[in-house]
Amino acid sequence: MAPAAPAVEIVKVSRTVLEDSEEPFSRRIYSYDIDTDPAGNLHLIYSKPVPGSNRCEIIYATGPSPTHLVKTLLETDGKLGSVSTELLVTGINFVHVCYIKHQNDPDTHLVHQTISDGIPSEQQMVDGGGWHTKMQIKDNQAIFVRENGNALLLLRPNPPGFSGWWGRFFAPSGDIPYRLADFTLASMYHVTYGDHADSHNGTPFHNLCYAFSQDTIVWQPETIDSSTSLWEMEFWTSLVIDPAGNPILSTYRYAEYGGTYNTGTSLLLARRNGTNWHRQTIAGTIPGQTPPDHRAGMGGQLHIDDAGILYGAWDNSPDYPIDFDGRYGNIVMDCCFGDSPWQSKTQIEPFSAEGYCRLASHRTNLYMLVLGNYTDTKLYLIHLDSRRQWWRAATDLGNGWRRLNGFGLVHVASDPWIYHADHGWMFSTSLSPDNLWFWTPDLGWLWTREGTYPYLWSHERESWLWYN
Repeated sequence: MAPAAPAVEIVKVSRTVLEDSEEPFSRRIYSYDIDTDPAGNLHLIYSKPVPGSNRCEIIYATGPSPTHLVKTLLETDGKLGSVSTELLVTGINFVHVCYIKHQNDPDTHLVHQTISDGIPSEQQMVDGGGWHTKMQIKDNQAIFVRENGNALLLLRPNPPGFSGWWGRFFAPSGDIPYRLADFTLASMYHVTYGDHADSHNGTPFHNLCYAFSQDTIVWQPETIDSSTSLWEMEFWTSLVIDPAGNPILSTYRYAEYGGTYNTGTSLLLARRNGTNWHRQTIAGTIPGQTPPDHRAGMGGQLHIDDAGILYGAWDNSPDYPIDFDGRYGNIVMDCCFGDSPWQSKTQIEPFSAEGYCRLASHRTNLYMLVLGNYTDTKLYLIHLDSRRQWWRAATDLGNGWRRLNGFGLVHVASDPWIYHADHGWMFSTSLSPDNLWFWTPDLGWLWTREGTYPYLWSHERESWLWYN
């Protein structure tokens, strides 16, 4: 029996302006990242253009909430236009960051730093060049994958006693111009990339490809989307690994109208289950209603929280009905659990975005870091509450009462304390009625599920009980 999907209500708590940048499109804060640590502290990094110059400031911010952040200037000579500014948390108030800086201008280098309790380490020069880079952490050490012409470059720390990183080139799909999309490290190494399969008006178009490896030497490549609709200038993809070790990808599909207009686009989601890929469109224009020069599914980002719930976030262009009506477009989120259907779309903001919808979470707190729409130069930090409880799958009877098939009548107004009409008070923080743990004052911790109740497993007695 497949687990029941937890009902999740995504509610906006606040929106905070983290930073502002210049007006021209080419001089906005396009490179930014966010993560949380085990204590719930926020950690952010972004690349802010310096007015009147060809450089940017690399700024790190941290704090317990969006309104209590302390900013630290890491670098004053960052590369303008780089999208390789990243951050990963490995412990309470301990993070790894990377970015591209000028070194003996116009040369550029990839830089790595750690930050402990808000104090940055000295900069470490990892590799020369300003190529697009993605970072992951293994054994509390930074590992990088970079673009490098007709191959990708993997950089790993040198053995103990030696400083720096050593590199290995790899080309999963052979001798092609690689465009790095994402890099994730779980039990295996996972990369996604574009293959420069076509070009139009001098701009490359790609298929979305994926490859994985256990040892970084032998790679298994696969083509995920062969529509050649991944445009070089709007290269929005995302890659996460689910709790079972399966990759989940999203990609923005570009299309043209009359040879000139960006149009009829969508956000494609692909899940790998065993050896098969399952593809679905989770955001798209509405046939017959959406004009051909309007877009859906831009800036897509995937995130999996500590309960295994998959979230997707994206933005849509203005004026016409794409997911929601809106003169200035909208930023949208949806979620699902395991292989269950996507739940229902939630409008987060009534305006579109100009960059990725970066996501992070701690327990039920969700955070989105996003650049405002074409009329807005602000970088926003949005705080959301996922409100994930098992009883949200029950029928709402009003006044706090709900009826759950196979479990009875409960009053949820004092959540996480629940009052059962037949059994009295119980305490539960479970997410799904198909995996329901609860505590009662007389019997301690008990487990049941739909189809099993009124039989319950007693944790203390290590035996089954019949709850009469």
